[in-house]
Amino acid sequence: MASSNATSFTNKLPTLLLSHNLHYQIETPSTALHLISQHQLTPSNFIELYPDIERTLLTSFVEDDYDGRLKFMTLNLSLRDSTSETSDNGLSGHDRKVVGIAFWREVDQTEMEEWMDLHRVKETLRRHRALDETMHSSSQNGESKTRQNQSNSQAHQQRRISFKCSSDDTLSQDGRRSMEMIRNDSVTWIRNALNSCDDAIQTTSMKHINNVNPVKTFASSTSTINEKVATITHSWIKIELLAIHQSHRHHQYGKLLLACVLSKALQHHESHAILHIAGSTSNIAARKLYETFGFVHLLKYEEGGPFEKPDGDLYVLGDIGRVLSRYPWDEMW
Repeated sequence: MASSNATSFTNKLPTLLLSHNLHYQIETPSTALHLISQHQLTPSNFIELYPDIERTLLTSFVEDDYDGRLKFMTLNLSLRDSTSETSDNGLSGHDRKVVGIAFWREVDQTEMEEWMDLHRVKETLRRHRALDETMHSSSQNGESKTRQNQSNSQAHQQRRISFKCSSDDTLSQDGRRSMEMIRNDSVTWIRNALNSCDDAIQTTSMKHINNVNPVKTFASSTSTINEKVATITHSWIKIELLAIHQSHRHHQYGKLLLACVLSKALQHHESHAILHIAGSTSNIAARKLYETFGFVHLLKYEEGGPFEKPDGDLYVLGDIGRVLSRYPWDEMW
């Protein structure tokens, strides 16, 4: 089934782009400078309220401040005949109009460990306090109770959480179920990893109590715990900016661009995504977009959230691969 889903996804996204006469392109510092010279990346056309964000990211990308870890993707409307051939490097600046931009970067394990309060993560996720209550809906109907009881009867399965956003209302029952599973994944992946950490810690404690070669046990158990923690803190990307040109909005381009970013991240073996939404709760369009793809809103650190930094208006996606394979593509466009 997973293979079938993956095939469906890899075929679906190019088809959707082609149907809109669009293509995405991974830019280089030189192509970015070329687009700037053509006035295709004017910040006020993409981010009216926060143009300095784009300027800063463009400068960092061109000057390679992140040693190649900062990526820049454009979504482009083709201006040449659809039958014309395109080179491996994509279309030139004269043959395309940039309608969307996205910056993201790889976050290494050390940086993620600095961002997370791992002790707090264990507590907040165990109690489900890390999740924004506005997205936490506990259904009271008989069907959900039955499903909950079935879930609880399996010792290895964690208590399920239901997440819902307004865009789900337009989906079929299967589509809504897919989105619920996607959002559940954003929580269960980290909870399962933390449970593994707890098991390793408890095993270590028992061996110390029983005086089983304490020095050797400590070394081996520490290694085990570190391996488990690594499942939480590795393979992350941070989406720094995703924006659509103001004259090309309301065409679902934001969904297509985000799908392209996640697809490219997955190709580079990145599994998890985090982002900060500028404008907080007032940025309704951005919130709706990311929630549609299964991102889960976390509380601020001062309110009990798990991330010490970056703090505030954080959204997390637990499993990029599952999102892309389970996403109800046919119903979202």
